[in-house]
Amino acid sequence: MTTATACARLSLRALTPLALLLLALPACGSRHPEAPIGAHPPSDPVVVPYPPPPAKVEEVPAQPGPNCAWTDGYWEFTDRWEWQPGEWVVPQAHCRLAPVELRRQQGQLWHSRPRWYPDNVTLLGRVTAARDGVLDIAPGLAETLAQGDLYYSVFLDMMDEYVRKCGLDLPEDRAARAIRPDPPCVTEPIRQLDLRAENIKAVIWSTGYGVDFGWIDIPMFDAGGEPRHRGGVSEVPGLYFLGLSWLSRLKSAFLSGVGDDAADLADHIASRR
Repeated sequence: MTTATACARLSLRALTPLALLLLALPACGSRHPEAPIGAHPPSDPVVVPYPPPPAKVEEVPAQPGPNCAWTDGYWEFTDRWEWQPGEWVVPQAHCRLAPVELRRQQGQLWHSRPRWYPDNVTLLGRVTAARDGVLDIAPGLAETLAQGDLYYSVFLDMMDEYVRKCGLDLPEDRAARAIRPDPPCVTEPIRQLDLRAENIKAVIWSTGYGVDFGWIDIPMFDAGGEPRHRGGVSEVPGLYFLGLSWLSRLKSAFLSGVGDDAADLADHIASRR
């Protein structure tokens, strides 16, 4: 008999009054409105010498207004840990609350206090049509992101396996595999976007498209159709490339690496003035 079958056959008559009370508690609880949750930027955490005490249990007072959201209390470190009680707040417009975080990384304890950050980024799916300033957006944004997360996880597995195989003494980076909850723009994706109504005046087409150099009418390509360059600097004065695979390093085609190449090109351009 499986555990599930055994539980299904358990008679309520065999339960004590206390057990019946415990079973009923989740259905009787009330959930108060909470602030919209966001993420801390990489520069936010600070090193603390020792962990905080256990969190305190707080009694949530009555909601003072319909637009208020509850923010939990937390321990804040100055020269010692001090408890900051929870409170009702009116969420800032177009902002999200990055909650308190405590993690150990590279032998140090990192702490992030709650902060409000602008919610400036809204993820959209693939644009399927555009007419009269209105964009039609395809479904499947969450599935696309999940597929990207899977590729990223496989890449991390490859790197970890290489480290183990080579016997490298490298610290574990648990934050690299941290998965945060999907934001509302992913769980409730936008399917149509009116550029005028949203006051969007510029659209930058940047990622998600195949490479096409057909619009460059200059004889500076090799036999395979790839541009001839050195670190993004082409043989044509004033013509540069960014984001190409192996432009200068392995991560050149990734968001984590294009910034380094951009800085190199900026230095090159500045040196020619």
